[in-house]
Amino acid sequence: MDWREFKGSETHSLAPLARDPHHFSHVKVANPAATGQPIIMNATLTAEISRLSPAEKILLVEELWDQIASASPSLPVPVAHREELDRRLATDANDVGLPWSEVRDALLRH
Repeated sequence: MDWREFKGSETHSLAPLARDPHHFSHVKVANPAATGQPIIMNATLTAEISRLSPAEKILLVEELWDQIASASPSLPVPVAHREELDRRLATDANDVGLPWSEVRDALLRH
C-alpha cells in the first residue's frame, strides 16, 4: 500500500492492517503509557514512509497532524504539562520586556 492510498482511504485506522500478521516484517510499538495499549505500526506502511523524500515526509506529518487535530478537538494534557505551562505563564506575566527603541539601540550598537 502506498501512503497516498492510505491517506486517501475513507478509513484512517491501522486496525485492519494490524490484524493481519503477514503485514509485519518487524513492528514498531509506540509507548503504551498514553493509551494503555501498545500501538503496532505496520511494516509495509513504515517501508513506504522511508522511501519518501524529506519534503514528502514533512507534508505527510502535516497531514497526519491536521487529521489528529480535527478528529480530537480536546486531547488530554498531562498534569505535568499543565503545571509547566502555568509556571511559564506566571514567569511571563512578571516580565514586562523592553521598549522597542531600547532593543533597537542595543542591536545597532553591536
